[in-house]
Amino acid sequence: MYSPLAFQRREVIIKRIFLFLILIFILIIPSSTAHKLPEKKAEPTYLVAFKGGKIFPDDFMQKLKKIEIKPSDLPKEKDSLKRFVMDILDQMIEERLILIYGKEHGIKLNELETEAEVKQIKEEYAKESLEDFLARKGLTLKEWKEEIKKELLIDNIIFQEVGMDITVSEEELQRYYLKHKEEFHTPARIRALQILLKDKKSAKLVYRKLKSKRKKEKFSELAKEFSVAPEAKIGGDLGYFSKDEMPLFFSSLFSMKVGEVSPIIKSQYGFHIFKVIDKKKEGILPYSDVRKSIKNKILLQKQRDRYKKWINNIKKEAVINFNPVAINKFVSFLITHYRKTE
Repeated sequence: MYSPLAFQRREVIIKRIFLFLILIFILIIPSSTAHKLPEKKAEPTYLVAFKGGKIFPDDFMQKLKKIEIKPSDLPKEKDSLKRFVMDILDQMIEERLILIYGKEHGIKLNELETEAEVKQIKEEYAKESLEDFLARKGLTLKEWKEEIKKELLIDNIIFQEVGMDITVSEEELQRYYLKHKEEFHTPARIRALQILLKDKKSAKLVYRKLKSKRKKEKFSELAKEFSVAPEAKIGGDLGYFSKDEMPLFFSSLFSMKVGEVSPIIKSQYGFHIFKVIDKKKEGILPYSDVRKSIKNKILLQKQRDRYKKWINNIKKEAVINFNPVAINKFVSFLITHYRKTE
């Protein structure tokens, strides 16, 4: 039988459940007057995305700093600046994809060789100039070392993938030489030794030693002993040069005979004594003289061609997506704000 009392009890229970649900809703879901949950920061807009990563404006600015591109170095025209941005982005993409490829294929650096190379590069800087260099780049010594290691690793990966087994045949070398002989045309050249003195008195003393009939001293030995020129330590050897490659006061040397010593010649650098030790006529350099340079040139071109093919395949697999809206905004930022920081 239907009981009004049972209905009333059920209604009370339903009301209690309803009030309980409202309370839970109020506690869990903040009202307009309650404290809001902290909003998640929006991710910066990327310039380009690909499998393995994204490149953001901050990454680009760091790259500019590392390669020491100042605001004043940027192209002035908007179209040129955009091409510049795209070129740098392409370079950054390639670097990242090469490092990813190296990691996937287990290509690593030899730590001992790497440390030796970093040490050698470091020694090329005087302590003060290295500190200035790091300050200019905004890098610590540790960060700089990591950058060097990264560059060496990229070089190692590229070499292992595109440079190890490339060869150039003798036939290729000779064919190139015959087809491009105009590249090897050379003007008349001479090879000479030099002794440079600061004053005329010293120059006369050395000249007398060279011309002494009683005891003729070797030109190269006197150059090592008395010359103040940079090449003194190698006996004053200037190597081969043409008229166009030297100051005007060298012109008289081209009329001298092999083995002849010049008179004392005064210039803004001091007092010179020269000795001509060889002469080469104008003409085409012989194949034997240029074979090595031809080989290096062909090897480099083959490496470039293979690298282009290899990196393009990697790029295709990486599914690269540029963000044109973000890139245009970034170019505008470089024009309106970044240039004004210098």
